[in-house]
Amino acid sequence: MCIFFLHVPKTAGQSFRKAAIDYFGIEKSLLLYGEDSSTTTLSVNQIFYKDRKSSFIEKISAISELIEQENITFFSSHASAILLPSFQSEQSAIFMREPLERIISHYNYAIKKGHTVESIEDFIENPIYQNLYSKILRDIPIESIKFIGLTEKYEESLNLFNFTFNTKLKVYHVNKLWFFSKKLSPRKLSKELEERIREVNQKDFILYQKAKEIYSERIHIWEVS
Repeated sequence: MCIFFLHVPKTAGQSFRKAAIDYFGIEKSLLLYGEDSSTTTLSVNQIFYKDRKSSFIEKISAISELIEQENITFFSSHASAILLPSFQSEQSAIFMREPLERIISHYNYAIKKGHTVESIEDFIENPIYQNLYSKILRDIPIESIKFIGLTEKYEESLNLFNFTFNTKLKVYHVNKLWFFSKKLSPRKLSKELEERIREVNQKDFILYQKAKEIYSERIHIWEVS
């Protein structure tokens, strides 16, 4: 069985990914995070980026075949894993974070890494950065995702993951100190800017509220089991 991690940026995904790789093993993990990225698995890099002749569908199918042939147990990417023919929502996992906090954290990270020089006003108007939960889930109902974790309750969420998949992932906090070097805080946003963020990310705010409800239900089941 392969667990498909739908990695939304700035939701504690790096911490979770490290824990998963330590548990499942790097040899049983496939990572897709951009061409020649130090994070992307070499075989996936070759299939998805270096092969200039195959179509997108052929590349995706090839990755699915690799998952099956190599008995891969963990797949992780910022891209939507639901594009993979082998994807199954009952074997999938996602972490979600309060959207306003996530968006501001994403902006700060992008500025720090030199991924953008835009102002926060221009950043939030860029469709690339809008409604990332909705984009990665596409048409998959949130309730069909086997595991939903909340970044704000990371350790509790990890315990729920271990209960859900009968694993023993450990708690790591990658980039935890990043919080202390933020350039912009959600608490310092103008009312108008916050309202605009909510407006252009309405789908994600709705999804997050639904995810919180599902999370609470599943936590209750775990606690009484």
